Amino acid sequence: MKNLIKFCLVAIMILLPFSCDQDSSNITSSGVESFNKSDSKSTAEVHHGVPFSGNIVGSATLHRSKNSITGNIKTSGLTPGNAYTVWIIIFHAGDVFIDVLYGTGHVIGGNGKANFSVHLNEGDISGTLLPPEANPVGLTDAKSEGIHLLIRDHGPAIPGAIDDQIHTVYGSCDVNTCADVQHAIFMPI
Repeated sequence: MKNLIKFCLVAIMILLPFSCDQDSSNITSSGVESFNKSDSKSTAEVHHGVPFSGNIVGSATLHRSKNSITGNIKTSGLTPGNAYTVWIIIFHAGDVFIDVLYGTGHVIGGNGKANFSVHLNEGDISGTLLPPEANPVGLTDAKSEGIHLLIRDHGPAIPGAIDDQIHTVYGSCDVNTCADVQHAIFMPI
């Protein structure tokens, strides 16, 4: 439980300064493109390390519908043979942290490139990292909340432990060094 709380706090500390209150001139996310009356699509750069540092390693797209989001990340610069997870961090306008939820995970192939896809419905808290006493709420407004997609490295894939490595926040972190390595930030609409 202590490690889980520590992960949530570290994720918030890393991303909070670069979240919802940034001047849009500093953000490279494209404008929102409507593809029907209730859906929208936006893109963002995938950064390695500090946000907006210029170290761009890929791109991400976020589709927002009436009551769900779907994110797609196309990235590079990952370590071949390592296990990675993607975490969905949700913020309300004004930098109010809402939740951290599991998105997806897999082992990276030989070229260090990856495509990740995540989907989350409003109210779904099945992948939350928050303890029940924190009253997790998950995604509450797909159309307006800030969404940060965080890629976490779990180190070399370990036979017999891969399922844990690609589905949990601390999978094999007792054996391998785990680190939050890449992210994409989508501003609230």
